Amino acid sequence: MTHFLDLSIKWKLVLGFCIGLVSLLLVAGFGIHAMTTLRNIQTEIQEIQLNNVIDYLSLDASLSRNRLLLLRMMRSNSQAEREGLQLEIAATSAENSAIMARLAERVVRDPLPADRFAALDAARNEFNRVRDTLIIPAILAGHRAEAEAAFEIGTEHYREVSVLAGEFVQLAKDDARHAGEQAIALVRSAVFGFGAIALAALALSVLAILALHRVIALPVNRAAETAARIGAGELDLWTPGEERRDEIGALARAFNQMSASLRDLAAVADKIADGDLSSRVRPRSKLDRLAISFDIMSANLAGLTSEMKSGAGEVNAATVEILELTREFLVQMTDRERARRFQDALLRLEEVSKRLGAVVGQIKLPGGQSS
Repeated sequence: MTHFLDLSIKWKLVLGFCIGLVSLLLVAGFGIHAMTTLRNIQTEIQEIQLNNVIDYLSLDASLSRNRLLLLRMMRSNSQAEREGLQLEIAATSAENSAIMARLAERVVRDPLPADRFAALDAARNEFNRVRDTLIIPAILAGHRAEAEAAFEIGTEHYREVSVLAGEFVQLAKDDARHAGEQAIALVRSAVFGFGAIALAALALSVLAILALHRVIALPVNRAAETAARIGAGELDLWTPGEERRDEIGALARAFNQMSASLRDLAAVADKIADGDLSSRVRPRSKLDRLAISFDIMSANLAGLTSEMKSGAGEVNAATVEILELTREFLVQMTDRERARRFQDALLRLEEVSKRLGAVVGQIKLPGGQSS
């Protein structure tokens, strides 16, 4: 915490911004990861499982059409029709070969059992072999009974292919359903994760704001309050935070230095108010106009007071001399009443002179002089 307090306000703000940025990056990173995973699952469902279902069903349909064309070819008595049907059979055979090629490319990353796929491929190849080497030659040769017997053999292979294709279709559907369940679970966990990370990011942001408020806003508010109280005349104040090495610490030291300077001036003013003109104010710099003016004022008051003391001494001496001369004069006066009144006036003058001398004598001048 001490190192954080010693950072300048600029770096404190940069640190707070970085905390908020890291929080946003965490939320964005988690979102990108979740979206990528969902996209991969969607790709697996659409590009693999869905295509597998379509291709296995298409393979079954292609072989079924192949059988249907063989039946039509066996029952046809037209040589031209048989040749046309043979061409269609070749086309459908090429079609299911292309389907098997696509399935073979996907079976590497497909979770379906590879040995079962090999059995499917073997059954299809055996069906094609029986069709091309037994059924079609027998049909073209006009051996209907041999063609029908070979057709039954081919039908067994077709049924094996159909069963395996149906099995793979069901497996692909199950895998697609499982992938969908995984996607739903991932969405739920993503929502929960988003919420948790968002709350964590919000908590980090709140903590950063509170920390900045504590180390920046509160000290600035305290300094403003201190300035207002000093402006109202309250000088016995101390602003905390001098130990900090940032701008807040510099501000606290400046306020405390200002308070100390004003207290020194107030102490000198108190002494002047008590009649002590011996204290001098030392300016802290050439620009310390208040201290310089205060020092000049104190020196001027000391000079005036010195002149007042000198004048009071002369008045006192003259009064004493007048009193002595007046006493000699009163002795010679015949009118006793006037003499008494004149003597009372002189006594009052003497009393005033003593009081003036006492008041002036209480003022302390620089150098320790008091009278």
